[in-house]
Amino acid sequence: YYQKHLFSAVMGWAKRVIVLSNVIARHMIEDFSVPHERIRLVPRSVDLERFKYLDPQAKRKEDFNVAIIGRITPLKGHLHFIKAMARVSRLVPRLKIWIVGDAPASKEAYKEEVQVLVRRLGIWHCTEFLGTQRDIPGILAHLDLVVLATTTHEAFGRVVVEAQAAGVPVVATKVGGVVDIIEDGKNGILVPPADPKSMADAVMRIFNDPQLASSMAEDAYAKVK
Repeated sequence: YYQKHLFSAVMGWAKRVIVLSNVIARHMIEDFSVPHERIRLVPRSVDLERFKYLDPQAKRKEDFNVAIIGRITPLKGHLHFIKAMARVSRLVPRLKIWIVGDAPASKEAYKEEVQVLVRRLGIWHCTEFLGTQRDIPGILAHLDLVVLATTTHEAFGRVVVEAQAAGVPVVATKVGGVVDIIEDGKNGILVPPADPKSMADAVMRIFNDPQLASSMAEDAYAKVK
């Protein structure tokens, strides 16, 4: 999706072309000349047997647990996330930051850059690099908020619907297929990409208003179902 590649044109040759978001539909129409009538939108799904809904207010303890979940690569926006969390840490004394996922071999230098920034901004004591995790439902059961910080277009945003299925509020950048999932202010909060201040402000909205967190989680779960 991230580039117009000659070999990708084969995806548009079939009688029907299934796309998982409206932004992918536009990509196939505009970049590969697929007629609109041959396209069918089938969003990604989530297994509600594995991802169990928990009300945010029932789970909130003294610590406020915030996570970013995904590969540690530049397009996932970890550096902007860390800068936002540094702002939040000045206002939330019991903040816990979970970085779930690892860097591919080609991005080890970027992972080190993220770790250096965590130390430089003084939040190493409350940040955990959890590496690759298979039990994402188990992780989500302990979270108060998930942040999607992607800086380029996401084809969909699977972690968003997984978090919403588990009752975890989501702050996400306004990119690609994410806008199909989140209605800003209703079932999540959208922020501009690469904007740590807006991201931090959105996190603080959720922290300061548990009722808002619950209502967003309920609306999000209804849409996921």
